[in-house]
Amino acid sequence: MSSSWPLSTWLLLGQAAAMLAVAAWAWRQRATPGALAFTGLLVSVAVYVGLFAMELPATDVATLQWVGAIEYVGIAFIPPFVLFTYSAVAGMTGWLTRWTRWSLLAFSAVCAALKLFDPWLGTIYRTLAIDRQYGFTIATFDVGPLYYVVVAYLEGSFLTGFLMAYRAWRKSSGLRQRQLTSMMLGAAFPWAAHIVYISGLSPWGRFDFVPFAIFGTTVAVAWAVFREQLIAVTPIARDFVVDHLQDSVVVLDAHGIIVDFNPAARRTLGIADSDWGRFGADALNSWPDLKALCAADEERRCEFNPEVDGDICWEAGWHPLSDPQGRPRGYVLTIHDVSERKRNEGKLEQLVSARTAAWREASETALRVIETEQVRVSRTLHDTVCQDLIAVARKIDECAAQMREHRLESVAARLTELSATITSSSKKAHDISHLFGDPDFEDPSAGLKPTLQHIQESTGMACAIHQEGEFPALDPDRARHLYRIVREAAMNAVRHGHARQFWIDCVSARGVSTISICNDGTSIVPEGRRQEGLGLRLMRMRADLIGASFAVRPRTPFGTVVELTLPAGPR
Repeated sequence: MSSSWPLSTWLLLGQAAAMLAVAAWAWRQRATPGALAFTGLLVSVAVYVGLFAMELPATDVATLQWVGAIEYVGIAFIPPFVLFTYSAVAGMTGWLTRWTRWSLLAFSAVCAALKLFDPWLGTIYRTLAIDRQYGFTIATFDVGPLYYVVVAYLEGSFLTGFLMAYRAWRKSSGLRQRQLTSMMLGAAFPWAAHIVYISGLSPWGRFDFVPFAIFGTTVAVAWAVFREQLIAVTPIARDFVVDHLQDSVVVLDAHGIIVDFNPAARRTLGIADSDWGRFGADALNSWPDLKALCAADEERRCEFNPEVDGDICWEAGWHPLSDPQGRPRGYVLTIHDVSERKRNEGKLEQLVSARTAAWREASETALRVIETEQVRVSRTLHDTVCQDLIAVARKIDECAAQMREHRLESVAARLTELSATITSSSKKAHDISHLFGDPDFEDPSAGLKPTLQHIQESTGMACAIHQEGEFPALDPDRARHLYRIVREAAMNAVRHGHARQFWIDCVSARGVSTISICNDGTSIVPEGRRQEGLGLRLMRMRADLIGASFAVRPRTPFGTVVELTLPAGPR
C-alpha cells in the first residue's frame, strides 16, 4: 500500500461516506415500505466505492486481491437491492415473493464467496496483475467463467430497475414523476459507464471509471431523498392500487398543494394536469363541500349530492398524513360513490317503517281489544253490581224504617250503618266503572280536567293541571291513549305511592310539548334497579303510539314523575 494516497482515493472515500450517511438516514425510516431495501442498496454501493478507492494506492497483488474480495461483497449485493428498491418505488412488488428475495440474496452471497477464493479457483479473475497509470494502480486481469454471469446480473438489474421506473414515470406526474426521474438518473449513470467499460470503448483503457460515474448517482439519490422526499412520501404499489381504484384520490402536501391524483379523480372531479402545484381549495372551487374539507387539519367526512336533482350521492373523506415521528406530511382526499348504499338504506328504512306501522297497528288493535273489554266490564259492573247494591241499600232502608215503627232502634241503627257502607261501596263501584269507561272528549286538555276531578273525588288525592302554551294537538285516538296514561299513573300513585297530591304540568315551547304527570307519594325505584310491571309497559306502549318519548323517574324530594315529550303541532 502506497504511503501517500492520490486525490481520487479521497474523493471516492468522501463519496462512500456520503452514501453511508444517506443510508443511515434511510435506516431510521425503515418502517416505510421500500426504505430497508434502499438502505441495503446504499450500503452495497458505499462498500464498492470505498474499497475501490483503497485499490488505487495498492502496490502489490496480494493487497489488491484482499481489497478486491471485500469490494466484491458490495458489487455482488448491488443487483438484488436494485431490484428490491426499484420494485418498491415503481409499485411492482407482486413478483418479489419471499422465495424470490432469498434466492437473489443467496446468489449474491455465492458470488461474493467465490470471489474470496479467486486466487485458488479463478472463477471470476483467472489472473490478476498491477499496472500503474495516471498516478494510481489499475488492476489488469483475465476473466473467469463466472465474470460474465456477474456482469449480466449487474447490467440486468440496472436495466430492469430503469425500465420499471420509466413505466411508472409514464403514468405519473407531479412529485411522483420527479422522484422517478431522479431514480432513473441514478440507475443510468453506473449502467452506461459499466457498458462503456466492459465494451472496451473507454478512453482510459482498462481503468474502471464506474465508481466515479456513481458520483452522479450520489447526487441524484440525495436529491430524490432530501428534495423530493423519496422515503418520506413513497408511492408504494400505486399502479396496482391508486390508479385502478374506482374511488377518486387526490394527494396534497402539507401546504394543501396538489401533488398527485388518480384517473378517477380526473374523470369525476374534472382535475387536469394544469392543477398540479395548485392549492386544493382553488382547484376544487367548483365543489363547495370539497373546498370546505380542504381547510381542515383533522380527519373529516361528509356526504353530498353532485347533481342537484339526481339521486347520486358521494362520500368524501379528508385524511391527514404523517411520518413515523408524527410530523405532518400531507393529506389525502378520497371520493366514494355511496349511491347504491343510500338506495339500500332507503329501502331498508321503508321496510322498517312498514314493520313499525304494522307493529303500531297490532299494538293499537291489542289495546283496543283491552279497552273494549274494560268498557264491557265497566258497563256490566254499572248495570249489575252497582244496581244490585243500590237495591239492597234501599231494601235495608225500608227494613230500618219498619223497625223504627216497632221501636227496634238498635237494630235499625245497625241496618242504617250497613246501608251507608253499601251506598259507599256502590259509589266506589260506580267510580271504578267510570275509570274503566271510554272517555268522550274532543279537546284533550278539557277532557283531562273532568278526569282529574273524578280521580280526586274517587281517590281523595288533590288533583290539578297547569298549562303553559298550547296543549299538543291530538286526534281522538291519540287523546284516548293520553287519557289512559294519566289514569294509569293516577292509579299507581294511589295504590303504590299512597300519594296525597297529583298534578299535571304541560309546557309547550319551540314546537315541543312536555307533559309531566307528578305525585308526592313514595318515589319509584330508579330505572336500573326496578322491575317494570304491566302498567308501565302499557304506558310506554301508548306513549310510542302517540309519538311521544316516555320516561319515569323519582321526583325530588319524594314522589314520581311520568314525563312525555311530543311535538306540539297537529298529529
